[in-house]
Amino acid sequence: RDLIRQMAMELLRSAGYAVIPATNGQEALRAFHSHPGQKIDLLIADAKMPYMDGLELADAIAKEQPGLKVLFLSGHVDPAIFAPGRQIKALNFLQKPFNHAALSQKVRDLLKSHS
Repeated sequence: RDLIRQMAMELLRSAGYAVIPATNGQEALRAFHSHPGQKIDLLIADAKMPYMDGLELADAIAKEQPGLKVLFLSGHVDPAIFAPGRQIKALNFLQKPFNHAALSQKVRDLLKSHS
């Protein structure tokens, strides 16, 4: 998990994106709250994380920032984790393992989309 996070952060930073890293959902929520007024363009979260999973994290941030774009990463595909009734409107998913090109393309596509 650490290796994937580090690879993704390096790729995104090298592409010119500002990255706010976190090791789990609770830490990510604290990081979001420590940047008041700053809009998060894209949340990239592992679907399954300790303390607070990616879906719970996305729901919590989307309550404060409606329209949040989210990319979930996971090594497991369990449709039950993408249950209806969530705060986030569109679920975007990238299966692990993935390569630089797949992550780059997904991020570009999500940031270009208006939904």
